[in-house]
Amino acid sequence: MRHSKQLLHIAIDIQYTASSLRHRDQLHNLTFSPRHKQSDDKFRAQVHNLEYIPQSKPREQAGRFFGMRDVYDYGVMDEFQVLFDHSEDSALMDPAASRYGKLGFPPPPPDRPWIYANFVQTLDGIVSLLGDDASGADIAGLAEDRWLMDLLRAHADAVMLGMGTLREEQKMGRPRARGPVFRIVDAGMQQLRTRLQHSRERNILVTARADFQLADYAVFDGAHVDVTVLTTREGAERLEAQRKSHGWVDIIAVDASLTGGGVDMRQAVAALKQRYGINYLLCEGGPSLYSGMIMAELIDEKFLTVSPVEVGRMSAQGLRPSVLPEVGLSKEDAVRWSWLSCRKVGDHQFHRFRRKVSGIC
Repeated sequence: MRHSKQLLHIAIDIQYTASSLRHRDQLHNLTFSPRHKQSDDKFRAQVHNLEYIPQSKPREQAGRFFGMRDVYDYGVMDEFQVLFDHSEDSALMDPAASRYGKLGFPPPPPDRPWIYANFVQTLDGIVSLLGDDASGADIAGLAEDRWLMDLLRAHADAVMLGMGTLREEQKMGRPRARGPVFRIVDAGMQQLRTRLQHSRERNILVTARADFQLADYAVFDGAHVDVTVLTTREGAERLEAQRKSHGWVDIIAVDASLTGGGVDMRQAVAALKQRYGINYLLCEGGPSLYSGMIMAELIDEKFLTVSPVEVGRMSAQGLRPSVLPEVGLSKEDAVRWSWLSCRKVGDHQFHRFRRKVSGIC
């Protein structure tokens, strides 16, 4: 196995409260590469002019390794081993993306963006462990998977998520009490995005009811990304009173009146292309949003990380979801895919699938 000797330095905002102490401990563990233990610890501390704190010291002391704008690196990461790849060549060959290899996309449809999803799952198809370990990162447990997410974000004009995903992340206090901003944190990927001539990053949150306060979530602050809420007319009315304090939040109301309510995702993604010129849209879930997009024939391809673990569906919080938790299709109507590429890092698999035109998709 080849090792890239490059340390990726990632600046992220981290605000620690008592409720996020557990996540701080997890970040501390992830920072130190198990491949090059004590020597790498000391080396990175010297490079960043930070105090070296052995892991045997208490977590409270080790936590000083992080702060509001401290440098966070993934340690020494492996190259992606390409097993096969039938995808398009990269639009821009960039050394920052060489770890993965080529990554190209076909032209978008004329009336909407080209939409690709990114998920991580266990060997038995679970996409969330629920509870305090509900995020995809808890399943993947691999720095290369987090880096790949930034690579996919760099190629997208915008990132779309369901409001339920944001709520789950916020409950876990990751990486701050008011939840995450879904943005690129790797400096190399930020520069790649600029060279690809994409505009400022945009997060798009999908919610039918919009029964929440914008001020409760950091993503709506507008400090790091532009933000749009896709909702219904009823949801837009609920948010209208908050526009005085969050005038920069764009709200698009598209009702699916013919399908029993909710957001009409076909009209919504068409509106995104018309309003912002979005040609490539990354869907990061969760399962409910992805299921709706699949049923609306809107997912063109998917990137899937498979973690070499099995966990089962049972948990203290209920049944753990698969990627299509509320969908049941016949063999004739099954969503069918072409296997476009396969990579591996250790025992983790990294797949890319493209939708076939038969069946629902």
